[in-house]
Amino acid sequence: MTNELAVQQYGSAVALPPQVQDMSGLSDVAKLKPTNLTLIQPMTFDAQGGRPGQILDELTGRVYDTVTVVPLKVAKQRVLFPPGDYVAGVKPLCRSNDSILPSTFIEFPQHKTCKGCPMSVWAGGKPSPCKQKLKLLVVMKDNGLPRWLQFGGKSYSPAQSLMDNIAQDIHIKSKLTPPMYLKLHDYCFDLSLEKSGTNYVARFKKIQQIANPGEFGPLFQQFVIDAYNTGEDDEQVAATAVTEQAVADVVTAEFVNV
Repeated sequence: MTNELAVQQYGSAVALPPQVQDMSGLSDVAKLKPTNLTLIQPMTFDAQGGRPGQILDELTGRVYDTVTVVPLKVAKQRVLFPPGDYVAGVKPLCRSNDSILPSTFIEFPQHKTCKGCPMSVWAGGKPSPCKQKLKLLVVMKDNGLPRWLQFGGKSYSPAQSLMDNIAQDIHIKSKLTPPMYLKLHDYCFDLSLEKSGTNYVARFKKIQQIANPGEFGPLFQQFVIDAYNTGEDDEQVAATAVTEQAVADVVTAEFVNV
C-alpha cells in the first residue's frame, strides 16, 4: 500500500480576515491563539464529557472521532516528570522546547543543556527518565483554527515517521521537471484513535498533499512568522498541555499508509 502524496491542482490561497477597526473591544481582550487538542485516554484528566478514543478540543469542548489537520510547525521537546505513578496536575521537574536548552520557565534546570544531561540518557538498560516529545502546531483543515498536538512515548517514533514521509515527498517533488517547491503546510492528514488493550492508539491516515498548494501559507504567516516577529511566546500554551503528556507516554501510535 502507498500513501496519497499525489500531485494536486493549484488554486487560490486562504484569505486572512480583513483588517477592520473593532469598536467592540473584543480584539483587545481575546486574541486568536493556539490551544490544545487532547487524545482522550482512560486516564485523561477533565475530558469535558468526551470518551476515551476521541479527540478533545480543549477550548471549545467539542470532541471528534477523526480530525483532519494541516501541520504548520514541528519541534522536538523534552519533559521530565517526578518519579512515580501519574498524578493529574503534576508539574514537570524540567522541560525543553527544543531538545537543546532547558525552558526559561523552569526554576531548577537539571543541566545547562539537554545533551550531556544525565536525565536524558539510557542507564543500566533503562530508558532515560526525561522523555522526548514531538510537538506539532496545526490548523484544523475545515476552519483554520490553530491547535497544538503532542506525541510522546511509543507515539514519538510514528509521529517522526510522519514528518520523515512528508519531508521525503517535498524533496522528491523539488527534483521534478518543472520542480514543485512545497512546504510542510502544503500537506494534511487524518488523526484518529484506535483501541489497543486498555488504551487507545493514535493513527495517521490519508497523508497527502493538499489540493491547492499555498492555500495555508497565510495561516503559516499569521500563526508562525507573525507570532515570532511580535515576540509572542508559546511557552504558556505548551505548559497547559505538558501534564497530559504523562498519560501519552504509555500510549502507542500507528503510522498508516493508505
